[in-house]
Amino acid sequence: IIAFIVTAYLTLTYCIIKTILDHLRTRTKHKAQPYQDRLSHAFGNAVIILSDQQSLTGISIVIAAVSQLQNGLASYHWQCVVNLIYTAMKIFRIVLMGVLIVMLAVVMGTVGYLLSPNSVVPSALPAWCLYHSDFEWRTLDGELVRPVYNWLWISISLGFLIFVYLSRVATFFSHESI
Repeated sequence: IIAFIVTAYLTLTYCIIKTILDHLRTRTKHKAQPYQDRLSHAFGNAVIILSDQQSLTGISIVIAAVSQLQNGLASYHWQCVVNLIYTAMKIFRIVLMGVLIVMLAVVMGTVGYLLSPNSVVPSALPAWCLYHSDFEWRTLDGELVRPVYNWLWISISLGFLIFVYLSRVATFFSHESI
């Protein structure tokens, strides 16, 4: 069980380090950074190896627990195994849901221009323009379009998304394990 937990934290740490290295590499894209490239590649490989090891360790723990059921494995230890695997899966799902919510909030924020009752945004306007409202927007006829943002709709929608996400997280941890 200790190997499972240590591997999980090492994987998380290596993912954070690799993300930072990749961010630094993109900022200095025009300069060759062979050391950072090799280091980022090494951390990426380490994450894959640790993820595989964590999967194998989790499978091994479950197999060991199931094989000991006939030999009198205490219900406390069985519950520990089930909770360990269940919690690992819950945390993974919560993180993925959080990433999806953030991505949805970023792309949904631009829709405020499209849903405003006082603004007529041409449907042929490139979506890139929705992220750059400081530029002049013109129709194909050359008519100037003034962007008006629907803050009420976006605020209600984002509030609803956050509420749904937090309620899902709460339901993950509200049920007691058997």
